[in-house]
Amino acid sequence: MSNLNLKRGLILTLLATASVGVFAAESADLTVKGVIRPAACNVTLSSDGAVDFGTIPAQSLSATAATKLPEKQVTMTMSCDAAAKVGYRVVDNRAASASAILNGVDSTIANTMGFGLGSVGGKNLGAFAIRALPADASGDGSAVVGSTRSTDGGATWSGTSSVSNYVAPETVYAWSTSDGGSPSSFTTISQVLKVIGALNSTANLPDLKSDVSLDGSATISVVYL
Repeated sequence: MSNLNLKRGLILTLLATASVGVFAAESADLTVKGVIRPAACNVTLSSDGAVDFGTIPAQSLSATAATKLPEKQVTMTMSCDAAAKVGYRVVDNRAASASAILNGVDSTIANTMGFGLGSVGGKNLGAFAIRALPADASGDGSAVVGSTRSTDGGATWSGTSSVSNYVAPETVYAWSTSDGGSPSSFTTISQVLKVIGALNSTANLPDLKSDVSLDGSATISVVYL
């Protein structure tokens, strides 16, 4: 508790004590809260969520343009104790370091879809994007027809094909019987996430005379719909 909050708390306590004889309370309200949830779900990632681009030779990087890294994959699995309409949201834990370079290495990726790869010495290392294709998903053992996304917390839904199925930070994604349709219910759903990375030109990178480690980090959370 800060000094300011502590002082406020003391002042309120003194006022309450001073006035108890004048405004004695003869009743008090009891508030009871809780949430009834139709199902409980958990999310797991293959390889403990680790995507490793391995050792990248400095001489393989361009001095003037971004360099695209080989595509990697990780499988996300959502398991629920009953069929439920669920989606997921990805939060970029390195958002301040996301470089606007992805569109330069792949025209299908908007730079706004980029997640940060960390920074060293005040210089951003690059960015990565996450692609979630319906063709790479299965729900309760069957193929998923479409995917859907919401930018307003689930109030409205739209298709993902218009953005080439790349995942935007903070947007809610789910699975549907059609692209952009209402979310469908599943007990277990599996989705391959394709990770596409790019590094800044060496002119915009820190000194490469010693090892520079990529430090991308994102949190995937279950969203109940």
